[in-house]
Amino acid sequence: MTAPSSVDIEADARWHAAKAAGLPGKTPLGQVCPRAVHSAFLLAPRRLAPLAALCALFAATGCLPPPIDDLDIIGFDSAADGKVAADGDAATADAGAKDGAEVEDGVEAADGAAEDVDGVDAAAEVSATQDIAVALPKGCTADSDCAPLEVKACLVATCAIATGKCSVAPASNGATCENGNPCQVDATCKAGECTGNAKDCDDANSCTNDACLVAKGCVQVANHNKCDDGDKCTVGDYCHQGSCQGAPKKCVGDECANAQCNAATGECNKTPKSKGAPCDDGDSCTVDDVCVGIACEGDPKNCDDGDPCTEDYCPLNIGAGCLWVKIAGPTTGCQDGDPCKVAGCVEGKCVKGVKPCVDKDPCTADTCKAGTCAYQKQLSGPCEDGDPCTIDDLCLQGQCKQGTARDCTDSNPCTDDSCQFLVGCAWQPNFAKCNDGSACTAEDTCTAGACKGKLTAAAKACDDANSCTDDACTPATGKCQSTPLADGATCPSGACKAGSCQGGGP
Repeated sequence: MTAPSSVDIEADARWHAAKAAGLPGKTPLGQVCPRAVHSAFLLAPRRLAPLAALCALFAATGCLPPPIDDLDIIGFDSAADGKVAADGDAATADAGAKDGAEVEDGVEAADGAAEDVDGVDAAAEVSATQDIAVALPKGCTADSDCAPLEVKACLVATCAIATGKCSVAPASNGATCENGNPCQVDATCKAGECTGNAKDCDDANSCTNDACLVAKGCVQVANHNKCDDGDKCTVGDYCHQGSCQGAPKKCVGDECANAQCNAATGECNKTPKSKGAPCDDGDSCTVDDVCVGIACEGDPKNCDDGDPCTEDYCPLNIGAGCLWVKIAGPTTGCQDGDPCKVAGCVEGKCVKGVKPCVDKDPCTADTCKAGTCAYQKQLSGPCEDGDPCTIDDLCLQGQCKQGTARDCTDSNPCTDDSCQFLVGCAWQPNFAKCNDGSACTAEDTCTAGACKGKLTAAAKACDDANSCTDDACTPATGKCQSTPLADGATCPSGACKAGSCQGGGP
């Protein structure tokens, strides 16, 4: 095994110096290394030529140096043709000048450190926002020499033949590109950036929430929304585990029909069971129910009770059954065959009587013969002329003559008595002065057809101060009279006995 050269040892020392300065590992290709890393890498023991050291830095870390003209900022003087800064020792400066001259002439760096460190190529990816020129170890004479540089999408590396350095510029706008973003499609270049349109992740499934994640691409997450599964024979459709599901619609049959859901309409259709099969239509007014098609039908129930004075019927579909309602008035059910007799119902019973033959003439005798009414003129005898204000009317030559006037006196001084045609006696209340016959009242006046007076002062003063007597004025005499209360009646200090309060009170 070949022993490591001084250049290898030097590159390794510079790498560890950069690591100690804060380099976390390889940086993204094309980014400029932090200046602290450059300083730590390049200001270590300087037996390695500056440009070779920079190439070793790129190979080890993946980051690029700053523009070559800025090397004096981090400890190198670009105008010194590869010589170290004034503070370097002479031996190191001579070695640096020699190594630098070799690199500028296109000679490989010592022991190949600039070409390959740890197996990493010297190519790098360069950001479009960094306007830098990259010097290859051997320089460039054509654009193809810059091909090893791995620039990001929408950037193009070209060779500046005058300087022998590679430059990076934006690709043409509209050129297709690939930006590695799974959430974009139809990506094209614009101002050096690769951008595309948002990817449509809609899976046409209402039971998933669709989104696009840069880390995963399109993702569909099941939801629990209401939905429509397109099946008219399901109800209560909801999303479950990413699909729309509903419960089967229940179609209930009966004794005469099977029921099933019609997929085209969603309606429950019935199909007949066995024709003529016994069933129950639930109606108390039918009997002998059987299946007819999909319906249960029965014959009307006979509710006849044989009574001519009742109306017999059964109201359908109310569950009451037979009802019998008493009727009143003439009915053929009560006839006995005699044409001069009539029969009718009274309180649900048959009642028979003589056929009414009335001609409204008070001076005829009305009779029935063989079912025919006969009216015989009466030349004399009492009659009724139809006027309630006359009495003792008489027939004369077949005509009813008016009798004497009816006496409507009611012996009440508080009414005005009269007889009104077609009405009869009438008694109209008045407001006349009167005498109510009581010596305990005065100023008697008719009120609402009765004589009423006001109690006198003496009548109002009837009080013997005994809680066990009832004191009142006697109408016949106008004097006060005290009547003992029943024994045992309560009084202020006990109970009444013989008209006095026992227990200490009056």
